[in-house]
Amino acid sequence: MGGRRPPARPAAARLSARRRTGAAAPVEGRWPVAGGTASLVNDPAGGPGWLLAVDDVPQSHVDLVDPTVLVFEYVRWVGALVDALAPSGAPVHSVHVGAGAGTLARYVAAVRPGSRQVVLDPDGPLLDVVRDQLGLRSGPHLKVRAVDGRDGLAALRPGGYGLVVRDAFADAQVPHRLRTRQWVEAVARVLSPDGVVVHNLMDVGALTTARAEVATVRSLLPHVVAVVEPSVLRGRRTGNVLLVASAVPLPDTVRDRWARALHGDAAAPVRLLDEAATRDRLGGGELLDDDAPGPPPPPRPSWR
Repeated sequence: MGGRRPPARPAAARLSARRRTGAAAPVEGRWPVAGGTASLVNDPAGGPGWLLAVDDVPQSHVDLVDPTVLVFEYVRWVGALVDALAPSGAPVHSVHVGAGAGTLARYVAAVRPGSRQVVLDPDGPLLDVVRDQLGLRSGPHLKVRAVDGRDGLAALRPGGYGLVVRDAFADAQVPHRLRTRQWVEAVARVLSPDGVVVHNLMDVGALTTARAEVATVRSLLPHVVAVVEPSVLRGRRTGNVLLVASAVPLPDTVRDRWARALHGDAAAPVRLLDEAATRDRLGGGELLDDDAPGPPPPPRPSWR
C-alpha cells in the first residue's frame, strides 16, 4: 500500500483497544440523509472495518481501531502525499471538504499528531450517522462542521492550512461550486504559502472534467501535478484522477518520496504526472466559473 504505516497490532490487541475507549459498537443499517440514503456495512464481517455508502455509491471505508488502514486506492494516494509533505511526525494542518467517514482526518491524526483539522460537509444528517455510529466527533484538534465547503472555508483564518482535500460528491459528481475559479480563490486564501490542495474527481474518455479542473486551478495555483491509473489516462474506463495544486512547486524531496510510495502500492499501477506531463496530457481545458455550467460530467460509474 502507498504511504507509511506503523506496524499493525494483532487483531486481539486492536479489539481490546476499541473496548477500552468505551465507544458503542456500530450497527449495520440504512438512514435517510440529505444526499439520499446512507448505509453502513461491516467489512470484513466481524472486523473493525466499516463501509459507508450513499444511495449504494461507496463513499468511505474506515478501520475504527487502526486508522492507518486505507482500503480505497485513491485514499492511499492522498495518504502517501500526507506522509511526504513534512518530516516524520510533524503536524500537517488540514481541511477536508467532504466528510465521508472521516478516513483521511483519522489518518492525519494518527500519523501527524497535533495537526489542526477541520471537516466540512453540508449533509448534517450524514454527519450525525458518522458521529453516532463511527465516532467522528469534534475535539481539541478536530472540528466537524455541517456546512458547505465554500462557506466553511470562508470562516477559516487566512494562510492557516498546509493541506486542503476536496473529496466531495453529489450523485457521484463533484458539485459545480467546488470546481470553479471562485472555489479556487477560497482555497488559495486559507492555504499556507507552501500549502497544497488535492482535488479528487472521476473521469473517463477524453478526460474533459479533469482538463477543465486543471485549467481552473492553474489560474490561481499554477503548479499542478496529477495521479491517475494508465487505463483511465488512456480513456479506457472511468476512474479517479487526483490533482495536486500549489502556489509554489512541490519540493523535489516531497515529489520523490510520494512517487516511491505510489510505485510501491501493488494494488494497481498508477502514474504521477509532473507539471510538464500534466500540462501535456490534461491541458487545454475550459475555465470553470460560477456563472457558467461547464462541461457535462462523466457518466455515473457502476460499482455493482
